[in-house]
Amino acid sequence: GKAFGNLYIDDGKSFKYKQGEYIYRQFVFENNILSCERGNISTNPVPPKESYLPKNTVERVIIYGISKNPTKIFVELKSENFSNDIKNRIMLDFDYTQDKLIIHKPNVPVSVDWKITINFDWDSYLVSSFFPNLFSNSASKISTVL
Repeated sequence: GKAFGNLYIDDGKSFKYKQGEYIYRQFVFENNILSCERGNISTNPVPPKESYLPKNTVERVIIYGISKNPTKIFVELKSENFSNDIKNRIMLDFDYTQDKLIIHKPNVPVSVDWKITINFDWDSYLVSSFFPNLFSNSASKISTVL
């Protein structure tokens, strides 16, 4: 399946959004990838400023319809404006009675582009567990967690 969502954030107290001090983000979950990207507000004549980067982060992700426990979670930030302070381990709760996966504290900022990829490939997991040097990842902005 596929799911969509949007998020709008401004300072909540001024009219600076009229000068572009706001963010509008689009969330998409498809093919076991949750992505956060800049959205478009067609009704606002002033686009959001690239320099407006509130510090809000994602505290938890709940995904329904997941029928098996994942083997790995990959978190990829697509911004140089934020340091990759994602923890080495992300806590997961999988409830097979409700087909629900909860990803706790991925700590990804909502103001930049990112992806969280959920991997269910048990064969690759077993091979990489017994032969950890067989696979290497050269991307500097990816944290492998589980």
